[in-house]
Amino acid sequence: MKSPTYLPLTKDMSEDMYAANHGNVTDYFQDFSDQEAADAWVTQALTEINAGEKIEYAVYLDKQFAGLISLRDLTTSTPEIGLWISPQHQGKGLGVESVKWLLAWAKIHLPHAEKLIYDAKAQNTASNRLAIAGGLSFVKEYVESNVTYRQYIYPLS
Repeated sequence: MKSPTYLPLTKDMSEDMYAANHGNVTDYFQDFSDQEAADAWVTQALTEINAGEKIEYAVYLDKQFAGLISLRDLTTSTPEIGLWISPQHQGKGLGVESVKWLLAWAKIHLPHAEKLIYDAKAQNTASNRLAIAGGLSFVKEYVESNVTYRQYIYPLS
């Protein structure tokens, strides 16, 4: 696999996002019903980014949109990792590589943070394997709204 490129989210990426992300991901990420929904999601994300609440990077592979990786709750000591890889790019190690990139980014840019948190649905075996392969440690399993999650952390301090 070639190395991915990570670019800060911009408004003009919503068309790429919509093309890669509709009709197939309602369980794990926003499922865009139309281009307008994708535009609205990007607008909201950019509002949160500009407020300093989160970062969001688009993942490109061979100049093709391949997913998103983010950190939210940036002002806390425990920011939370978010990741979505498009179906055509899953299973190739791109998620693991993206998580490792984000961990390295966080070490440099988040000196106030104690650890990063990553929650995965217990039934999503790929996300749980990705967490371990990406260098995170399993902490606990919990239930929220009748859904079981597994929580992983990555200490920064």
